[in-house]
Amino acid sequence: DLEAELDALTKLHNRAAFDRTLEQAVQIATGTASPFALVFVDIDHFKKLNDTFGHPAGDAVLSKMADTLVRCFPRRDDLVARYGGEEFCVVVRDVDAVSRDRLVERLMRAVREQRCAPPHEKLTITCSVGTAMWRPGETPKTLLERADAAMYRAKNSGRDQVAVERVGVV
Repeated sequence: DLEAELDALTKLHNRAAFDRTLEQAVQIATGTASPFALVFVDIDHFKKLNDTFGHPAGDAVLSKMADTLVRCFPRRDDLVARYGGEEFCVVVRDVDAVSRDRLVERLMRAVREQRCAPPHEKLTITCSVGTAMWRPGETPKTLLERADAAMYRAKNSGRDQVAVERVGVV
């Protein structure tokens, strides 16, 4: 049932669909050695935004971020999902690190340029992004942990930026 795999607010794939897709991507990459990336996105200062402007504004920001992610990762084989709360994940198939970086920079530009509809047009939205390339032999769990750790490095370094996995760190 497709409806059961979608997040009600954003209409993106939900966490269960993401988990299953990530597992499949690892299985495919293990068998074919085709590279793929995981992109972990967290909206900056989301709790403060919700507390200051209310939950309707927060919902508008989540929907706007979902739309922006879909526009920046439009390929059929890529999966954009709401991971939970204000966090999103993208499984980017058949991509090398250079192409991944270009896609993520396009996302950052698009997020910085987006504007919410009235009455929330004064809201500025930024995000912190962590990204990691799958490594042969790696599990979905360790890939997710590396992308998540990179996202926290982006947050801890001032937000509104991208942090790429650290080479040699598992």
